[in-house]
Amino acid sequence: MELKDSYTSGHSENVARYAAALAREMGLSTNESDEVEIGGILHDIGKIGSSEDILLKEGRLTEKEFETMKAHPKNAVKILSPVGLSENILKIVLHHHEHCDGKGYPDGLSREQIPLGSRILMVADTIDAMTSDRPYRQAQPVTKLAGELKKYSGPQFDPDVVSAFERLLEKIGPDFFRHQ
Repeated sequence: MELKDSYTSGHSENVARYAAALAREMGLSTNESDEVEIGGILHDIGKIGSSEDILLKEGRLTEKEFETMKAHPKNAVKILSPVGLSENILKIVLHHHEHCDGKGYPDGLSREQIPLGSRILMVADTIDAMTSDRPYRQAQPVTKLAGELKKYSGPQFDPDVVSAFERLLEKIGPDFFRHQ
């Protein structure tokens, strides 16, 4: 994926690292935390089928471009299904863009319908997206990230995962949450 989109360099590794830390903070078992971490590594593999014009676009995506991008979780599952990963990992990857209010994709699931691993991955993905440079903006400070997670806790993000982030931020500090 990183060969296609240089802006995602290190993204999957960071998402996996944040997701594993959040899962442990939330008291998930070692096996569950490992599955969330693997989901983090693999969550964007479905973007391989996306046009570089869309992946590297500097401005806002058009509605058609966004619809194309919304296919990446299902494409990821198509790619990963033959590999023999657990059903849990496939579900974590498939649903990592679902919102607690049901306005996410690909299936419009809401809070408890969304696997906990996916809810964790959504926060981890947002952490890295906000703290890394993108074609359309500079990396944001961790203080802004914390405010955005808090602001959208409930409708978009699982409040329990946001609370786990806040506890981790307090325990280990903001440097852990900077894009590496």
